[in-house]
Amino acid sequence: MRALILAVILFALVVVPVSAAGPGQMATCDQTITAQRGDLVSVSVEGNSSAGYAWRLVGSPGCLKLARHTSTRLGNNACLGCGTLETWVFRAAKAGKGTVTLECKRSWEKKVARVYRAEVRVK
Repeated sequence: MRALILAVILFALVVVPVSAAGPGQMATCDQTITAQRGDLVSVSVEGNSSAGYAWRLVGSPGCLKLARHTSTRLGNNACLGCGTLETWVFRAAKAGKGTVTLECKRSWEKKVARVYRAEVRVK
């Protein structure tokens, strides 16, 4: 198996700010990832958990198996309002295609602030 890591990094707060979408709309960013069976596929998004926003995985194709999820605080640990880098690492388990979907929202709100989608093709 190849240990190739395909990384897709989206800095959601910079590239897709909430204000880019009108009220009630979702900001989206579409990516396409092509991988070989056995590859690791990494999807990372920047967020701000100190403001109550959290990214969560809401969908992934059957051709990928979740290997791990990590959350890394950006900047000084004592920094109030510092962002976080959320990373989901998947193993390309079998040939197929589908969409990885992440949503960012506050747990006490129904409205989704941001959505990230990545189309994945495993050969």
